[in-house]
Amino acid sequence: MQPSIIVEKINTEANPEYIYRYLWNNFIAKAYALVCQGEIHEAANIYIAMMTALCKHYGIILSDDVTNAIESFTSCHNLHRGVRD
Repeated sequence: MQPSIIVEKINTEANPEYIYRYLWNNFIAKAYALVCQGEIHEAANIYIAMMTALCKHYGIILSDDVTNAIESFTSCHNLHRGVRD
């Protein structure tokens, strides 16, 4: 995923400050708190959800490699938590 492309897209919006505040409040701050608690996988899941939603919103197509890496990570993490597909 290319965060710099997403930043460029956000910066063209009418109110990028609102979007950044929304991302902070709903994703980034939560992920940061989880990292501080040692919950790295949970933090990564939040980051992945945020980036995937942003890519979808801005029409950024993820490469097969990125999509496969996300699926592999989430599948592996869900197995460790006892969650099955």
